[in-house]
Amino acid sequence: MDEIQYIPVNAIKTYLDRESPRDAFNSLTDSVNKHGVLVPITVVPVTKKRHAKKWKWELVKGHRRLRAAKAAGLQTIPAYVTEPDEIDRVKAFFIENEARRDLGPYELAVLMDSERGKLSLTEISEKYSMNANTVRRYLSILDNSSDDLLHYLKNGVIKMKGAEAISKLTRVEQVAVIKDVLKRKLSGGRLVNHVNALRRHAGSGRVTTNCIQAQANAATKLLREKNDEYKSVLARYNLSVEPLVTLLKTSAEFRDKLRRAKIDFSHFYSE
Repeated sequence: MDEIQYIPVNAIKTYLDRESPRDAFNSLTDSVNKHGVLVPITVVPVTKKRHAKKWKWELVKGHRRLRAAKAAGLQTIPAYVTEPDEIDRVKAFFIENEARRDLGPYELAVLMDSERGKLSLTEISEKYSMNANTVRRYLSILDNSSDDLLHYLKNGVIKMKGAEAISKLTRVEQVAVIKDVLKRKLSGGRLVNHVNALRRHAGSGRVTTNCIQAQANAATKLLREKNDEYKSVLARYNLSVEPLVTLLKTSAEFRDKLRRAKIDFSHFYSE
């Protein structure tokens, strides 16, 4: 049996911290308050450079116990520090959490990431019943996302397609864009289209808060100009919307007059 160590709760990276039923968790927290953590958790030393600056250990078993210890205000927790194979760690997580079918995209990406270097891309694809390109997308999001983006992906605020689009930006750009899409309450295809439009608008420059505001101002100006043009056409010919569209459809002479007057009618009628 490995030796029990008491390690700081804030130095432990949760592998996948899944919520428990509130009543059951409250009962566990009460027990920890009274008796402490009786059954040690299991951790492994953090090996990945991107995690090592913040955490010293990564949790394998005992998510509920660690959460309860934090809720009870404990500074340290008893733990077994082991060196399991990455695949064994994944299996241990499955046993503890019963099933993989409820895992979200962030959790699946974390699991697949844990198997890089142990399984080939093809083997990971077969294990998770995904094609290789989908696996690459999951892993690419994990590799290229800022902490903020991973947080919103993990909590379901930003979905897979949106996260993929945002992850193609630099981490600095992601901060500005995430703030913008959350403010606008964009999701799905609208979010992806918005991010792609921001990238086009920025060109070779960085997508910043100023860039986002500039695009919004340009769009507002364009809409205002179109609205002024719309009103100008109606006023000039004393027409309401429906007669105008009908006239555009039926009169080539009227369309020619508009062209000579350099009035764009394409947003009313396309030939």
